[in-house]
Amino acid sequence: MLIQLRHNSRHRHRQGTGYSHQEYNPSSKNTQSDPLGENVESMAIRITLQNQRLDIYNLYRKINRESPGELQLTQLFAHATDTPTIICGDFNAHHPLLSSPTITNQAGEHVAYSLEEFEGVALLNTGQSTHIRGGRLDLTFATTTIRHLTRWQVHPTLVSDHFATMTELEMQQLPPIPPPPPRWNQDLANWVIFRLALEEWAAQYTPPEDIDQLEKDLVDAIHNAANKAMPIKTAQRNYSYKDSWYYCQEVRQLKTLLNRVTKIYRRRATAENRELLQTVKNDVHQRLQEIRIEKWLEWCAKLSEHTSLSELWKWLNRVAGKKKSAIATHPQPLEEAERLATSFANRTKSNNLSPETRRRQDQLAPIRWEEVNEACFTPDDTDTPYTVEELRAVYKTGKDTAPGADRITYTMISNMGPAGENAFLRIMNKTHAEHTRPQTWRQQDTKPIPKPKDPDNPRPIALVSCMEKLERKWCSTG
Repeated sequence: MLIQLRHNSRHRHRQGTGYSHQEYNPSSKNTQSDPLGENVESMAIRITLQNQRLDIYNLYRKINRESPGELQLTQLFAHATDTPTIICGDFNAHHPLLSSPTITNQAGEHVAYSLEEFEGVALLNTGQSTHIRGGRLDLTFATTTIRHLTRWQVHPTLVSDHFATMTELEMQQLPPIPPPPPRWNQDLANWVIFRLALEEWAAQYTPPEDIDQLEKDLVDAIHNAANKAMPIKTAQRNYSYKDSWYYCQEVRQLKTLLNRVTKIYRRRATAENRELLQTVKNDVHQRLQEIRIEKWLEWCAKLSEHTSLSELWKWLNRVAGKKKSAIATHPQPLEEAERLATSFANRTKSNNLSPETRRRQDQLAPIRWEEVNEACFTPDDTDTPYTVEELRAVYKTGKDTAPGADRITYTMISNMGPAGENAFLRIMNKTHAEHTRPQTWRQQDTKPIPKPKDPDNPRPIALVSCMEKLERKWCSTG
């Protein structure tokens, strides 16, 4: 996908942002610009290219001798750090960093400060003058993660007192989201076959000394036993709520009422509560049907000869409950993760502490390490191998939670039988005897969960191995 952005400061009101497409049509909408200071005109647009989003800001800072005002780019650059963004326009800023032929002004100092403060934003100008008198009044900034996809140049023919600049951004189409790993249907599991498969594996297994290999062999054996004892679940699709097209506050209240009455009946299944539940259910279903009809008639009233077929099919698919194709959680997840990790590391550096605190840390570090090492290698009366009875005492008895990357649930662990439990115990005792842990237990599988009211800002959850969580519970109770 090739996007060409052209702007000319003098003709900013007559010239919009242009784009060309090759594979699919982009959709765009106006977006609210951040406050940018006095005497600053701005226009912002958000372009969505299938599963990619790009924010474009066009700025013009007017020269006012009586009230020059202050340029404010802090909020805009902070937004550009987190979201793929291009910022362009005539800033009327002068600074040596911008190769300005005149003396530095407040706007130029602010631009230089902002570039130094926000490492996630980069200046695209190559050094060419953008004004016939020299200097770079027309600036173009881009989010650092998309900088390598951009090409900036001065247009060879479009010129007034300002030279037009052209930014080409090559947007790579994101790869499709890989399907989730297969899941076993534990509701249809044959736990006798599951335990027999583990017993057959244990009878022929020679445990290695390496703890990582021990953990890998046990996980592979559990997977093989699960394949024999339980069927694979069919690919689960995200449920598309059929009431999304007519959902409103009244629908929410009706469903809440029905859920409360249902819980009352489940707690006390009396004839009186059954009659109450049936009455409420009939009333709620009748009112929901009326709301559906009202919403449908309301939409039909908006139809005219100007209604496009795409809008018509979009609404009909929504009513039919057809789900949209999944979109990636972030256009560049690796770059974004690296940026967040770098930002966190920079903020938590010891260099940010006062000199007195760092000096005190250096003095205490050898003493602390000596005490830790002494405590780790000093024998204790409690340093005895764990038993099967102690393992079974920490089994989870409630509902399964989401497993880690190894896909092993608490139910599988509690149904391993003596063969699987002995292999698990071997790993547990080895971790305590050798003061080490399997490498996979130090990792976590982070999943972004979209928020219902803010899908663009997902909530991350960290999934770790259920065996590792049992080991931690074991240590805390032991």
